[in-house]
Amino acid sequence: MFRAVIVTTALLACLVAGLGIAVAVIDRSEQDGAAQAGVRIAQVPHTGDITPGATNARPDRRADAIDQLLKSVRVGDGISYRGLTVFPVILRREYSDFLPRAFDDAVESGDLIVKEVRGGEVNQAQVKNKGRRPVFIMAGEVMSGSKQDRTAQRDVLVPGRSGWIEIPVYCVEAGRWTVVTPQFGTRRSLASPGLRKQAYGGAAQSTIWEEVDKAATVNAVPQTSAKAFQEVYDSKQVQDRLGEYMRGLRIPENSRTVGIVVFRWGRPLGADLFGTPALYRELKDKLLKSYVLSVGVREPREFSKAVTAHDAAEFLARAWAGRCPRKRVQTPGIGETYRLSCTGHPTTGGGALIYRREAVHFSLLEDGGKRPVPVPVPVPVPVPRPDFQQQLR
Repeated sequence: MFRAVIVTTALLACLVAGLGIAVAVIDRSEQDGAAQAGVRIAQVPHTGDITPGATNARPDRRADAIDQLLKSVRVGDGISYRGLTVFPVILRREYSDFLPRAFDDAVESGDLIVKEVRGGEVNQAQVKNKGRRPVFIMAGEVMSGSKQDRTAQRDVLVPGRSGWIEIPVYCVEAGRWTVVTPQFGTRRSLASPGLRKQAYGGAAQSTIWEEVDKAATVNAVPQTSAKAFQEVYDSKQVQDRLGEYMRGLRIPENSRTVGIVVFRWGRPLGADLFGTPALYRELKDKLLKSYVLSVGVREPREFSKAVTAHDAAEFLARAWAGRCPRKRVQTPGIGETYRLSCTGHPTTGGGALIYRREAVHFSLLEDGGKRPVPVPVPVPVPVPRPDFQQQLR
């Protein structure tokens, strides 16, 4: 009997491998931990390294850290509130002890200095890290003050005890070019998912300004002449709504949570995963608030549908190397940064930061700028009766 079970299990494993599906065994300790946290877990499905439409180019082994992270996580049950559903992503393996400082903490402590370059260049800023630990600047971090507010174009890991380093940025305040502070500060704000996706993709500055306008329009925030992204966050109605959503989307505590997958009105909006639970905890509140900005004030309930952890896992599966080729892009910091362009899902993209073959951060974002539009119901056209046609003669 025991031998038969072993043979049957082996045959099943061969069959699954032949189908190209990665199956991981969840050990008893993980099951107990998930049960205590009150969540069920779903695996990120894997359909192989090469899929139709994907590149067959020789892979960058450092970028494999993204796949390694995906293989090591499971998606828990989601929490829904007024059109937004958030799924926690839980790590199953031991994690690295590498923990960079978050941008906000480093700036507020005075260890990270952010200034204009050569009196001011729209798409460049310079940073200097006086502390020992590296500082993580996530794409979309809003840098407030100086001549105009900026946001980071891509993830940057600033080394400890660095000199001055120039980093690529975008302007998110089109109507100002006057100095208000000698250096940049932080308001603990993160750009909307749509803007971050455009930034990861290397969009033109004009496209970023369009995303700023879109965020103001969706949230019914009147823009001043400055046209600053921060004005959306500063709006009282947005502050009230952010507080409401933060109370309604309380994810159960789990010491191994490393990210979230977010759906808006039943459709995928984005996902952000971090290499360690500690870094996720540092950034989870501002990250969730940025996703809330995409909900807006209108509620198209007719398009909403229930989504499950398996739907969230399927969305993460778009990031496998075979489905979403990674292009290495230049970084002024340490580590490697990559741009993700999903061949099977042209509206899905993002970026990743790898350091010492470990993923520091990985973001997968969907182009959710356009809301679904209802298809008009065809109106029947009456056909004239034969006797009516005779009357016209």
